[in-house]
Amino acid sequence: MTAVPHFSQALPADSVEHKLITDLGGRLAASRETLNRNDAYFRGEHPLAFMQPLIKEKLDDRILPMVANFCEFIVETYEARLDVEGFDYPAPKDGPSPEDLWEVWRASDMDEGASMAHTDALALGRSYMVVGDGDSSDDPPLITVESALQMTDIRDARTRRVKSAGKFWTEPGDRPSQDQLWSAIWTPDRDATYRRTGAGWVLDWEDVHERGAVSVEPLVCKPRTLDKNGRSVFESLLPISDGLNKTLSDMMTSMEFHAIPRRWATGLSERDFKDDNGNDLSVFKLMADQVWAVSSEEAKFGQFDEADLKNFHDSAKLLIKMIGMLVALPGHTTAFDTVNPPSADSMRSAENDFVKREERMQTSFGGGHQNVQRHVLHRMAGKRLPEARLMETQWRDAGTPTVAQKADAVVKKFQARIIPLEQARIDLGYSPEQRNRMRGYDEQDRNGTYSAIMRNMTDEGALDGADGSSGAEDSRGAVEQV
Repeated sequence: MTAVPHFSQALPADSVEHKLITDLGGRLAASRETLNRNDAYFRGEHPLAFMQPLIKEKLDDRILPMVANFCEFIVETYEARLDVEGFDYPAPKDGPSPEDLWEVWRASDMDEGASMAHTDALALGRSYMVVGDGDSSDDPPLITVESALQMTDIRDARTRRVKSAGKFWTEPGDRPSQDQLWSAIWTPDRDATYRRTGAGWVLDWEDVHERGAVSVEPLVCKPRTLDKNGRSVFESLLPISDGLNKTLSDMMTSMEFHAIPRRWATGLSERDFKDDNGNDLSVFKLMADQVWAVSSEEAKFGQFDEADLKNFHDSAKLLIKMIGMLVALPGHTTAFDTVNPPSADSMRSAENDFVKREERMQTSFGGGHQNVQRHVLHRMAGKRLPEARLMETQWRDAGTPTVAQKADAVVKKFQARIIPLEQARIDLGYSPEQRNRMRGYDEQDRNGTYSAIMRNMTDEGALDGADGSSGAEDSRGAVEQV
């Protein structure tokens, strides 16, 4: 990495670097509207599509719009089953092992980072992962997660791999007018950071390398042949979500009139709607007053019937079921299908479509994770390894089998010699660190206490049932001796 003095000159407008920054910045700006909209829906901070301003004005802002944030619920439901458990590839004898890759993953805090990357990709349509150098030459490569709100890329039309990428962000200064705009650019042979000045973009640092690849990988949700940027997992639900929030807000408004029924009065003059100081009374004040007292003998009072809230309840349930149908959410997740808890078998059967969609997500995101690990291998080995082409991402089972069911299936495969012990432990979900410790325990047990007990128990008469009492005594004696 080469540091560049801060007095470097600004990039000429006709330079390749300036054109690339302008191109990437334009692409990011063009996608901001959709990204900001999706982000607002995920946060539950979007405006209601059907809320009449007159309603809020008449109620003096005492009733706020009600937002049922199903967009966030759906993203979190999908993300909860996207757990990376490791990486595997046929490592050469002199190359980094899969365990080494997992150590880099853990050192970069990707247990938390992967969850954020998946959440952003599901909510916004895509997120990014970047591989860089550590703080010192002794540190392992560093993997970071970046938001699509700050980052974009350009793909190669033939290979569909990233051929350049850029990140744009602002760092606060002492005053808002002094905020510093930065950009980071990645190309196959060079990485660089620029800062924006009055004269233009100025190079801050650069790393000229010969890796021939951009160390940036997108995680794309629902990619298509002509749409490599993907789309949010809740994109098709936005109109239904707007309708649901409209229904719930109207229901809350109607509930307010249930608590304070609407009244009517005749035979009153304008002065009856003023306070002691001659000021007009607000609409909510008139509705909330317990007693109306007027001097007119011709005044008559009455009360309108309340609206039936059941219509709102039925409409909300219908819209929620439509949302569940579009994203394959099982009926028991909304608790509207039955008042009794469903059995475990019925729950798994209802989740078949949902689990299949989760597995498709794992396939889509797995490609990005595999490319990230290929970049890590390149930096660790100092060259491209042909074996890295067979890289695989290991995911936790997207279904919901019980521990007993999963263990029973794995044990049967192991006993039938279909899989070895190490694969059985992988299938049971043990991490590389746990499997390493287990191999150490196996080595200790070969000559340890467990083996000694088993050798004594297999002595003549101990297990063949020839003399049950003596066999039991011999076993106890063996344990005591050990």
